[in-house]
Amino acid sequence: VQLDSRTVMAALAAPFGGLPAAVIASTMMGAFRASQGGAGMLPGLVAIVMASTIGYAFYRIWRGRTPNAEQLLTLSLAICSVLAC
Repeated sequence: VQLDSRTVMAALAAPFGGLPAAVIASTMMGAFRASQGGAGMLPGLVAIVMASTIGYAFYRIWRGRTPNAEQLLTLSLAICSVLAC
């Protein structure tokens, strides 16, 4: 079972590019993770989807505004919680 660092990029896709970027990035990451197979494939796919959802929620909440350091720290902690699961 591997610790998948692709979840970070999945979470950052939506704040930078909105929903299309999140869907494209998650699909590409998920397809690659699925092609690797193994015992950690399903948890890896779930982590990618969770991270993308967290990133998109952050995008929806703070769209049009510049987040401050506290809000960015909250996003990073939410992304790390996915890895902790």
